[in-house]
Amino acid sequence: MKFLYTIILLSSCFIFGQKQTDLSYYLPQSTSYNKAIPTPQSVIGHEVGEWHITHDKLVEYMKALAESSERITLENRGMTYEGRPLILLTITSPKNHQNIDAIRQQHIAATEDNASVTTSNMPIVVNQGFSIHGNEASGSNAALLVAYYLAAAESNDVKEMLDDMVILFDPSFNPDGLQRFAYWANSNKSKNLNPDPNDREYSEVWPGGRSNHYWFDMNRDWLPVQLPESRARLETFHKWLPNILTDHHEMGTNSTFFFQPGIPSRTHPLTPKLNQELTRRIGNFHAEALDKIGSFYYTEESFDDFYYGKGSTFPDINGGIGILFEQASSRGHVQESENGLLTFPFTIRNQFTAALSTLEAAKNMRDVTIDGKKFKKGYSYVIPKNQKNTRLINAMFEKRTTFEDSLFYDVSAWTFPLAFNLDYVEGAASSNMGAEVTDLKMKPGQVSAKSNYAYLMEWHEYYTPKVLNQILKSDLRAKVAMEQFGANGKDYDYGTILVPVQNQSKDADELYNFLNELAKEGHVQIDAVSTGLTKGIDLGSNQFRALTQPKIALIVGSGVSPYDAGEIWHLLDQRYDMTLTKLDTDNLERADLSRYNTIILPSGSLSKSAAETLRKWVENGGTLIGFESAVRWLNTNKFMKLDIKKSERIAKNVTYGQRSDYNGAQVIGGAIFEAKLDRSHPINFGYKNDKLPLFRGSTLFINPDKQSYNNPIQYTKNPLLSGYISKSNLDSLALSVPYQMQRMKRGKVVAFTDNTNFRAFWFGTNKLMMNAIFFREEL
Repeated sequence: MKFLYTIILLSSCFIFGQKQTDLSYYLPQSTSYNKAIPTPQSVIGHEVGEWHITHDKLVEYMKALAESSERITLENRGMTYEGRPLILLTITSPKNHQNIDAIRQQHIAATEDNASVTTSNMPIVVNQGFSIHGNEASGSNAALLVAYYLAAAESNDVKEMLDDMVILFDPSFNPDGLQRFAYWANSNKSKNLNPDPNDREYSEVWPGGRSNHYWFDMNRDWLPVQLPESRARLETFHKWLPNILTDHHEMGTNSTFFFQPGIPSRTHPLTPKLNQELTRRIGNFHAEALDKIGSFYYTEESFDDFYYGKGSTFPDINGGIGILFEQASSRGHVQESENGLLTFPFTIRNQFTAALSTLEAAKNMRDVTIDGKKFKKGYSYVIPKNQKNTRLINAMFEKRTTFEDSLFYDVSAWTFPLAFNLDYVEGAASSNMGAEVTDLKMKPGQVSAKSNYAYLMEWHEYYTPKVLNQILKSDLRAKVAMEQFGANGKDYDYGTILVPVQNQSKDADELYNFLNELAKEGHVQIDAVSTGLTKGIDLGSNQFRALTQPKIALIVGSGVSPYDAGEIWHLLDQRYDMTLTKLDTDNLERADLSRYNTIILPSGSLSKSAAETLRKWVENGGTLIGFESAVRWLNTNKFMKLDIKKSERIAKNVTYGQRSDYNGAQVIGGAIFEAKLDRSHPINFGYKNDKLPLFRGSTLFINPDKQSYNNPIQYTKNPLLSGYISKSNLDSLALSVPYQMQRMKRGKVVAFTDNTNFRAFWFGTNKLMMNAIFFREEL
């Protein structure tokens, strides 16, 4: 079902009229508005669309509405990394507010399989969220208008709608990104608005406002839930299980307006067909509303409903309906486009219109609920499928390698146990189940006893890098075992950390107390030993290698992927509590690089002069770690000599009209592959199995080194575990290597073709980068 309607082109005179745009441009005039409810302008100091709303003013206005309207309550669900509140408005009739807890409980009860609840008289629950990408700002600016309309409109239609509906209203999914972008757009605005796309206003500086504080694309975090903003909105989602969730975005300036459903063949098979049918019916309401204001739009021609980690798709696997809106972006206040001059108020009005048409659809369509490994006791869990969220469980655990379509807007695989590198089996017997887990807690860490000789910590646990960093940061000596050994009746693996007691900066008592605190914080086991005599290498062996504290710099800025950089920054700063310096590409050549022993280059490329600066640093003993496209840059600039496979595709029986789909099918948007490990190599310390699932989103294939010991990680002959990859790319990937290390005089260059820290939820390969950092001298 495709829609095509007439658009009223905007003329240049409208640009200058934008300053005078008032509420009448946006709001329905078929109702009166309660004068006791403050207008946006009366609180924020300007008309909606005249300036980009900053998050502080947005919150200020929402608080003013909550204070003045019986239809609105406001709660703060937490803080962003930059300390901005994650607010939620609950909008409904005063009568419903008085009974809100009972309404929620009744709504949740109706979602149970054995529910006997009658839903005909229950309020429908709609979750509306705006601008998860901060520089897609028309959504949050439209939120000002939607909230005002719902608080102030006095028509019977609005009052009846609020009687029949509970609206969970999140005016800014991404406060930090919105604030960053509003500053950019406002600080570059001229009195005489200039629509020239070359103007600085439309080219925000790196990393831009799309992402959050740590440069994450939060619209990929609905399923992994690694960020505070995500945890807040997912807690709201599961608390209420809304019938409909809307997600307001922006796209290219030359586009029009998109609403779901997307391309039918790109819907995940686990999504019920009824979900898509209802989405189409809701789409009719959007079409009718946009027709009335003369706005072009399209549907079913773009975007997909495959990856459940997006806001528009996550509800589809949880018994609700997720709807994506994409509005052409002015990226500032007005910009030239193929469809005429695109003004910021025009983009806001489309978002406002779609928000109201969603509520109109909900009101008219009513409530619809859519129905060989060793597992250690105390460390393993059984997940029954005979429960309400079976589809979500299937979505988390499924491995899929066959697809109806070969084009994907996002990743084609995300299998959670593979992402966390967990042993798991499907179809486990229920006899293995113990008591129901109602309060999941991490295993307590401890030091087994006080020692006057030494302590041992295996490298298997996730937070061991955090503990080791604190040890080295405190000027304590520590060593790493290059071989396996046994002590006190226990076998210790490659990578075990040895902390001697003697000749340390702390005495025996202080050291014990210090390690005990670290063990508790890091949830690790540290064992006391009283003798250096072991089974295998003794504790005084030169196979225990001394470690030094990492001094890390991360290259960021122009030419570097902010997503990849943000994921590394987040991992080191938040999870491992490690200090790192962010070196901007503009200042790299002037920086004193001698302060660092490790520099990380995320996916991207640098200038020739920057290459020379880094080359001298590496040659003097530094370790440079590069990821993804940076590996090609390292090879081109002769930091490494890699045998990169050259793929030559010849299209046969492909028409001109099919060329885009043909080329798109060769992209690896994100799939999971199996690699075999040489566990004796330091890059693999901490892994218990000789196989490891790797996430891959690139077509960079490297042939293995001639010396087998230089290939500690290598894709298997049949590596595909889950996701889509073309036959030619799969053939190229088989037996290639995702990791290489080469020396450059006194220094080393480490290359990873894959993102080991993907979206903060690929926990299973985080340790590869940490091994490259901590064991850099042994690689």
